[in-house]
Amino acid sequence: MKWKDSRECCLCHLCGDDDAGFAEGRIADADSESARLGRLLPLSEGYWVHASCALWSSEVWEGPDPGLINAMEKARSRGAQLKCFGCGRHGATVGCNKSNCSFNYHFSCAKACGAVFTSSQQMFCASHKSSATDILARESCEFMKALMITPEKKTIAEQESADAAEADLCLRVGALVLHSLGTIEQHHDGFHSENYITPPGYVASRIFWSTVRPRVRTLYVLKIEQPSPKETLYSILPGDNPSGKITGNSVSQVYSTLMDRVRKVNANYFSQGDLLSKLPMLRRTRRKSFGLNGAQVRCC
Repeated sequence: MKWKDSRECCLCHLCGDDDAGFAEGRIADADSESARLGRLLPLSEGYWVHASCALWSSEVWEGPDPGLINAMEKARSRGAQLKCFGCGRHGATVGCNKSNCSFNYHFSCAKACGAVFTSSQQMFCASHKSSATDILARESCEFMKALMITPEKKTIAEQESADAAEADLCLRVGALVLHSLGTIEQHHDGFHSENYITPPGYVASRIFWSTVRPRVRTLYVLKIEQPSPKETLYSILPGDNPSGKITGNSVSQVYSTLMDRVRKVNANYFSQGDLLSKLPMLRRTRRKSFGLNGAQVRCC
């Protein structure tokens, strides 16, 4: 059965990451003129938003700390009340910068309707694009830095209510979903290293590049098991290739095997180690863990 990414952008309502420009059935290749929506970024309460949809929203701004996207909840709230002048659906947060123009679009719809985008993060609709200066040749690109939505401040009562509602739910850290923390067997070795706790029974899932189909993502299940008191076993199970399960006695071993398989299947498409390429396999980050290059639960 073919795996499909069901995560939906809360603004444009399209599903799945689009950071390499290969959303299946929507964008044919990396040189397409269609707007690239970017990868999906997690918001609170289970929402997701494409990077380009967020960054081009009128309210949104990127703070002095690179990669922190502010006022996203405000944009989402406003977009829920506005219909796109292109497709007619709600979630239109990209407004024309011309005074007295009421046109609002989804990011991709603005591009399709002939709008232009400027280096000062402004959009002008097709009727007012003559007012635009310093128009960008490429309004969407592969973001090479880590991006994170700044969480909205909540009152103590709101936070307690949210914590209570999420008490029985899986924990999500970025794009990593943590299903079980496992148990710490203090009388057995192997449940930790100098920097990380790796308890047996740990189960997480993560969407990442496929090892069998180029330029396509799939779901991976990550587990830590302890088949014997002196052995810790790490495993990665690909959702689109159950027979291709990766196992090993260390995080680095299974991680390296996975990355080698991804590189092999994407050899003709992705860059090999060039983090500044238009089509990188990895982004610049200091975090390397059993979360497939994402945030992880670590010891303090």
